[in-house]
Amino acid sequence: MRTLQAMTMVVIAMILSLCIGGATMKGTTPEKEVVIMLADCQAAFKAGDLEKIMDCYSNDFTDTQGANKDMVRSSFEGMVAQGTLQSITILDLEEGAITVNGDTATVTPLVINSPIGEITYHCTLKKETDGVWRFGSSETKGIKESALLSPDNSVIEEKVPFPGYLFRPKDNAAHPGIIFLHGSEGGNGDYNDPFGQIPRTSTGKNAATPSFAREYASRGYVTYALCYYDCKCHEGNDTCPPDNFKEIDIYKITYEAFLWLKKSDYVQNKKVAIWGGSIGAEHSLLFASLIGKHKESMKLIEPDAILAFSPPDIATGNSTKKQLNDLYKGIDFVRDNYSAWMFANKKIKTGTPIDIQNYNGPVLITYFTNDPIIWGAPINPENLVKKYSDNNIPHTFIHFCDENDMSKTFKEVKDNIDKNIIINFTKEKGHVSPREQKSASLMYESIELFLKTHLGD
Repeated sequence: MRTLQAMTMVVIAMILSLCIGGATMKGTTPEKEVVIMLADCQAAFKAGDLEKIMDCYSNDFTDTQGANKDMVRSSFEGMVAQGTLQSITILDLEEGAITVNGDTATVTPLVINSPIGEITYHCTLKKETDGVWRFGSSETKGIKESALLSPDNSVIEEKVPFPGYLFRPKDNAAHPGIIFLHGSEGGNGDYNDPFGQIPRTSTGKNAATPSFAREYASRGYVTYALCYYDCKCHEGNDTCPPDNFKEIDIYKITYEAFLWLKKSDYVQNKKVAIWGGSIGAEHSLLFASLIGKHKESMKLIEPDAILAFSPPDIATGNSTKKQLNDLYKGIDFVRDNYSAWMFANKKIKTGTPIDIQNYNGPVLITYFTNDPIIWGAPINPENLVKKYSDNNIPHTFIHFCDENDMSKTFKEVKDNIDKNIIINFTKEKGHVSPREQKSASLMYESIELFLKTHLGD
């Protein structure tokens, strides 16, 4: 969710830093041409128009980390989808930072301030035969890591017998719980780091999912950022999660952690929800459907609510850390027939439908018709809606296509909050988190209402 990788930072820095005042500048000096071109890139960035953004790059673009234009595209898609760009600010350029020499321009130093610290770049642009300035190369000159995030005085971290991080309100009362399931960044936050530039200050408890859990603990929930692969095995855990995104036993890892949290002194049998985005959303829906399927035969307890953001409708594949990072670089690998998931030692084949109709509790699902990351044929989240329809399970399927109708759409959510809710962002491109402000407001207001309604206190 908040993983920052080298080429994404290059994109952010180039698009945002030099565009201030571009539209108001007069004259046609080469320096001003560069700034105006970057203003166009900024507009494309704000619009989420990936094709126009990529047109800012020369076809033979290179980076000193070994990336080319195709790698930039892959990395940029992933980082935009994780919603990391809005937290980045650009420091003022030094006088003389832009230098033009004929058809070549350099920008140095270019410094951005991000959640992982300050990153300094040296960038080269070139004016190509069509008269357009494009990025030709970049070099990362240095990273000044930020201090570890300051602890929230209203939140306490507790030790747990499973991998991950548990946070709770500072009072001694029991509260409803939320288990947060990370995505492809893994439990440590750097599983998908093809360019090797994620410093330790943005991993571990300061990675995206634990940070999100900490935030919701400050809102009155007991939150548990559960690590289910690529994490250290804590003492007392019977099953150590795998190092790679393979053979993850949902029963032995996720269910046992859920059951422990439900019965813990921090929750005391109050309600517990499961929350996941992307791979975490796949995990959360598989968890709900499998627990629902086996609850009678195995005497299992179902979670009290499920939140899944950008899930597939089937069990998808598996990958080692090397395979995933090679994929970001455009290097494919041979896949086997099994997904990353298991249940009580039984492997689940890739393509197995997620039978969400087996789960009896409330579900909130959001997804994007234009999802640029990993979904696509034969994956179709709308099949989850069909599961509800075919089994006569109460649900509301909402298509959000016009931000001017946000109030009307949220009223529809509010009026049907007792049912399963699926929100489809039909026009906006995205994955997990919307980039448009009104879409994000709709999503997070719906989450707040859903949690308040189904978890209570």
